[in-house]
Amino acid sequence: MPAMKYLMKCLRLIKYLIEYFQVSKRLAVAVVGVSIVSLILAYTAQYAFGLKPCILCLYQRIPYFTNIVFGALAFMAVSRCPRLAAAFLFFSALVFFFGAALACFHTGIEQRWWEWNSIACGTGILPEGLSVEEILEALRQQSTVVRCDEVTWTLFKISLAGYNLMYSISLGTGVLFLLWIGRKKRSFMK
Repeated sequence: MPAMKYLMKCLRLIKYLIEYFQVSKRLAVAVVGVSIVSLILAYTAQYAFGLKPCILCLYQRIPYFTNIVFGALAFMAVSRCPRLAAAFLFFSALVFFFGAALACFHTGIEQRWWEWNSIACGTGILPEGLSVEEILEALRQQSTVVRCDEVTWTLFKISLAGYNLMYSISLGTGVLFLLWIGRKKRSFMK
C-alpha cells in the first residue's frame, strides 16, 4: 500500500505542475530557466570535467541560447499581447525540436548510422590544391579538433548527444502540451 500512496502523491504533483505551468508567464520563465540550466550543465561538463565538445556539440547549444530569447520575449509579451506570447512559446517548442534533430544527427554519427566527413569534426579529407604549408596547418588544426564520431562520455551506453535528444524532445513536447492545455482552458490570457 505505501507504493500506491507514493504513486498518488506523484500523480498529484504532476497535475499541480501541469496546472501551474499552463499560465504563459510561468511557462516562459520555465523555458528560460531550463535553457539556462542546460547551458550551465554543458559548460560545467566542458570546463570543470574536461569534456571537450566537438563542433556538433557546440551547435547543440544554439537552440538553448535561442530559447532564452524566445522565453524572455514571451514573458514580456504576456500582459500586452497574450497571443504573441503563445506564438513565441510555440516557436520555442519548435526550436527545442530543432535541437533534437541536431542531437539525433550527432547521435547517428556517433553510432555510425551514417557518415559525415567534415574537416570541422576532424573526419574530413583535405581539399585539393593546397600548398605544403596549408596542408601542415590543416593537419595541426585537425590534431586539436575533437572528432564528432567519437563518444567521449556515456551513461548506460547513451552519449551526451543521446541524452540531449531525449531532453530536447521532452522539452518541445512539454511546451506544446502546456500551450495546448492552456489554450483550451484560456489560461494563457492570464
